[in-house]
Amino acid sequence: MENTTYRSSAQICFSKSSLPIGLFYAVYDCSSAQGSPSWDLAFIEERFNDQPVQIGSDTDEMYFDSLRDAKDYVKIHYQSGGEYFSLQQSEHPDNFIYILTDKIRYLIC
Repeated sequence: MENTTYRSSAQICFSKSSLPIGLFYAVYDCSSAQGSPSWDLAFIEERFNDQPVQIGSDTDEMYFDSLRDAKDYVKIHYQSGGEYFSLQQSEHPDNFIYILTDKIRYLIC
């Protein structure tokens, strides 16, 4: 049986040679920074880019146009799912309102 979710996720992923302009979502595995990806828990980070940026091909991050697309990718590739961080939570990591809002938004999406 063919997995159509994977196929659609692969088509919406951005090229790794340049980041998109505007709002996008990056999916990464924090354990891969230590040399071995865990494929257990992913982190989805909302980011904003206001100018074209070239990135190296050695990055393990995947980039998506929407939170839903990023979440679909995480469901397929990570055993424990993902943890989502919005721009507000990234700027104010101790703000309980942003943490709660992000948890709810991730569940709804």
